[in-house]
Amino acid sequence: NREVMANLEPPVRPRVLIVDDEEHQRSGLAIIVSSWGYVTETASDGQEALEKLGAQHFHAMVTDMMMPRMDGFELLKRMGAPQSGPPTIVLTAFGSLDNAVSA
Repeated sequence: NREVMANLEPPVRPRVLIVDDEEHQRSGLAIIVSSWGYVTETASDGQEALEKLGAQHFHAMVTDMMMPRMDGFELLKRMGAPQSGPPTIVLTAFGSLDNAVSA
């Protein structure tokens, strides 16, 4: 019976996009987030993240602020209104309260 089979399918695991130009940071964060039960995808900068966001659905995104090619500010700006993209956590080693409020 199809209804019974549909109930047996595993639940969809939430997908998280991790964006960071530093490979060790990116892969380390992906390992941690995966250990919490999420499916992770990574991008090395904002441009690659935009391409992935256009091709797949993500439930959340974690992004570095300072990256070459396209930084986190530009990524958030190009994503548009807050409702148009996934909830986002912004990380940076060079942060200030002004930068956090601007993002």
